[in-house]
Amino acid sequence: MKGTNLVAKARPVIAVGAFSIECNSFAPGSTTLEQIENQDFAVGDDISRNSAGTESEFAGAMDFFSTKEVTLLPTLVAHADAGPPITIAAFRRICAQLLGRLPAQVDGVYLMLHGSAFSREENDPEGALLAAIRERIGVTPPISVSLDLHANFTEKMLKATDIAVAYRTCPHIDLYETGAQAASLLFDAVIGKIKPTLHMKRIPMVTPPEKHDNNFLPYGSLMNLCKQIESEGAYAASLLTVQPWLNVPDLGWKAIVVAEKGEFDGSGAAERIASAAWSNRHEFMKLSGLPLKVALEEAVRHRGLAVFADLGDATNGGSYGDSTELLRQILQSQLASKNILSITDAEVSTKIHSTNKSSMTVDIGSGKNGEYNEKVRCKIEIVAKTNKNLVYSHPAAKGSIGHPGKSALIKVLDQIGDTFVVIHDNPVRVIDPSIYQLFDIDLQDFSVIQAKSHVSFKPGFAPFTEKFVLADTLGPTTANLLTLNFDQRTIPTFPFDGI
Repeated sequence: MKGTNLVAKARPVIAVGAFSIECNSFAPGSTTLEQIENQDFAVGDDISRNSAGTESEFAGAMDFFSTKEVTLLPTLVAHADAGPPITIAAFRRICAQLLGRLPAQVDGVYLMLHGSAFSREENDPEGALLAAIRERIGVTPPISVSLDLHANFTEKMLKATDIAVAYRTCPHIDLYETGAQAASLLFDAVIGKIKPTLHMKRIPMVTPPEKHDNNFLPYGSLMNLCKQIESEGAYAASLLTVQPWLNVPDLGWKAIVVAEKGEFDGSGAAERIASAAWSNRHEFMKLSGLPLKVALEEAVRHRGLAVFADLGDATNGGSYGDSTELLRQILQSQLASKNILSITDAEVSTKIHSTNKSSMTVDIGSGKNGEYNEKVRCKIEIVAKTNKNLVYSHPAAKGSIGHPGKSALIKVLDQIGDTFVVIHDNPVRVIDPSIYQLFDIDLQDFSVIQAKSHVSFKPGFAPFTEKFVLADTLGPTTANLLTLNFDQRTIPTFPFDGI
């Protein structure tokens, strides 16, 4: 029964850590250990509550633990931006470092995970990590994880975990609260106040994230159902609507419920969430992304600054940020507007940084004709150069550091309007204006500013404008999932198999 059999232990020992990266199976290239180490990475005593960002789940968990009589054992924090598949060498090294700092004798483990890591040699990195942790500490100490609501929660993760809590907001603004909840439940389990069990129900559906916005129906009603189930007695109820660009078996939405063993029907609650989500599956396929040309024209028509959301090149979904679609459409349309874009192109960035010229001709992009990152020749003026990191202002990433590498603000010449591009070495999350704010510019001087996200960009750009235009562009994060080869999927899965 709840409230009984409290563990008589003055200072429980709790290991803490983080392994958080969202990978995209369809993005070319790989995410290396060096790239991860250049972002939010800390080991052992170098770990602080801010190691994954000031408002992160890790910060929320650490703040909660600071109010309790516990001994914390920091292991490893590896928190990186979304990207292509992580190399197996990087994953194995991260595992080894975390496990190497995890003693066999602990009373509990808290981990901040994203839930959608992927390696070409390992479909389920988080599941493999959790299984290794469980093997090391045994079956008794509880393991609690906080998750992005786009996590791909697997059977292996379920088997190793006692507590799992995910965000309920998209755009994500409740990271801190999610971490605090996962930590609170872990503490109660460690001291014997609760005996949590974790229940999961797979929902055989995958949808683009465009309508994963809790401010609108039906997504908001599904998140509210999770809150209702908690008010009925569940410790935690989450709906994981999965990052869709993973080509893995068992991909699909998941309902997960943490409940007291023998006192609350967690399995039935997960079924309720799953049933409600399934009944709305067709609504999530009604997309509002506009064709490229139409989207640009609508953005330009708006009086004042408009955000052009490039759905196919969403860097917070693992794309490389190298699309030239918007640039090419601007040049073709010859609209009298003032635009600013972000493009990852290390080759062009290096050329700009190695010259003393004020203007030059460059080929931006590396793709073939018809590809989303098709090469386009431009005569440019070099306005400014820098090699500074950026600090994200977005509520979900506040305080986190982005590493664009060498970057330059250029102006594209010989066109009717004024088009500026920030060219940079490495992809960054274009979910707020931080990449543009590396340079001394006033965003309100522009007509169109490019974001690279389906939903998450909204709170990041909201302080500057309320006009958002979603563009149905090509790329590794396209909203048109039927154009991608999900040959590893479990059959049947909606919408691929007509169920």
